[in-house]
Amino acid sequence: MIFRVVASSIISSILWMDRAYVFQFMVSRPIIMAPILGLVFGEVQTGLLTGACLELLWLNSPPVGSFLPEDESFCAAVATPVACYAASTMDVNAAVGLSLVLSIPSVFIGRAIDTYQRKANESLMDMQKSEELDRLIGRNLAKALLFTLIRIFLAILVLSLTVVALVHFIIPHIPGDMNSALKCIPYLSITIGLASLVRTGRSLKMDIMSFLMGLLTVVVLEWIW
Repeated sequence: MIFRVVASSIISSILWMDRAYVFQFMVSRPIIMAPILGLVFGEVQTGLLTGACLELLWLNSPPVGSFLPEDESFCAAVATPVACYAASTMDVNAAVGLSLVLSIPSVFIGRAIDTYQRKANESLMDMQKSEELDRLIGRNLAKALLFTLIRIFLAILVLSLTVVALVHFIIPHIPGDMNSALKCIPYLSITIGLASLVRTGRSLKMDIMSFLMGLLTVVVLEWIW
């Protein structure tokens, strides 16, 4: 499992670079990244469901221009290994639901890393000698991309292993009612994502709060019934 998490982290960090740094082929989108990572674990269906949930949740907040939304690609890189590991011992829908609950906060970590890297890149370019401009651009661009790739790989790897270890310990202690509630979370997140397409004047933080409130409602209802 550790080897697969490492392999997943390598692949996801490379795909994550497509988000803003290289290529721009849209392979960093959760709906593309998650099934690819699911293939590493032999859980394509789990990866596809995880990617669909995250894709719809952030469908209305693309990174355009200087606007940096919460990093759903980073979240997909963390949530997919977690969901695939959980799916080996529980229902797929419940596994994805548990993964979303534990991994969604990572969207803020991903954005923080991205913001830090962008600011760090600004200090790499020293253009005091104009005749060396071309050489400096090429060298510093390569350095910036390498540092970004290393940072994002380490962040994804450490966070993925941490959450997988957490899941390993809490799965045996999840009560039946909570397990039933977790199965509803993927459908809840998809519903919220579709609703966000017609939202007016609401921030993404409101969508996240709606997700958490919906999760709490589902848990309470399952507990009562």
